Amino acid sequence: MGEKLGSSSVDLVVEGNLYLGGSLVRAAVGISQGKIVSVSKASLAPAAYKKVRYGEGYVVFPGMVDIHVHMREPGLEYKEDWITGSKAAIKGGVTTVFDMPNNVPRVNSCEKLREKYRLASSKSLVDFGLYMGLPEDPSSIQECRGLYAGFKIYPEDYDKEELGATLRVARNLGKVVVVHPEDPRLLESTPYVDYSRARPPEAEASAVKRMLSYAAEEKGLWMHFTHVSAAASLEEILKAKPRISEGRITFDVTPHHMLLTSRLYKGEKAGLAKVNPPLRSEADRSAIYGAAKGMLADAVATDHA
Repeated sequence: MGEKLGSSSVDLVVEGNLYLGGSLVRAAVGISQGKIVSVSKASLAPAAYKKVRYGEGYVVFPGMVDIHVHMREPGLEYKEDWITGSKAAIKGGVTTVFDMPNNVPRVNSCEKLREKYRLASSKSLVDFGLYMGLPEDPSSIQECRGLYAGFKIYPEDYDKEELGATLRVARNLGKVVVVHPEDPRLLESTPYVDYSRARPPEAEASAVKRMLSYAAEEKGLWMHFTHVSAAASLEEILKAKPRISEGRITFDVTPHHMLLTSRLYKGEKAGLAKVNPPLRSEADRSAIYGAAKGMLADAVATDHA
């Protein structure tokens, strides 16, 4: 186990079960000024102003970061708000969230972003970042660039004339472009019992190829594909990573696409299983799970909504 670091005393020592070297071990974490400064056996922990011990039923983790959530406020508070959403985050061990812009109205201007930032700052119990939707006027959003982490591109944005200008702004500002990869040309409107067929994996793979062509043109762009759910699109992204060397291509996967399949659409929980993109086949689920387990995915995100 690693040697102690830092000074002889720390602000806090947390003792409990830690996942180290591939197994759970009893250990102590020393923290000073909000940073981990030591990991050691409990008997070798530094002196601390405060000590917390967790028993055998607990595992000690660093606070997790969820890069894809929907707190729904403003505009859709009947579903969720910053207080209830951040409470849920804390309960799950998440201490930082990045919130999507599909509010009502959609957050696609500096004015709307400032209002959302004000709401989140007054209510959130966790640290947060915000994404901006495809801007109404891409030339006007540099003035609030410190308030958003990046841009979120939805399927309905693919053919809008503002897309190209937004990608250039993102590249110039070093902001990430988060893509919801489903080609709207291949989507159908149908009841949720046929949901996996209405939004087929071919739509995701087509969208990935389409957006990768933009990434290849806008050299230096960081493009991130979120909630990747199908083996074919996963393959396209992994092939593109080394090929688009002048930019950055990343992706995340979700727990529900890693663990659940479209069989749920045939049962009594069909309504609860409705997500975009939908749950997929066992083959797709296995590929997504393998990408996470094999550390090929750049992140695991919940898409909490």
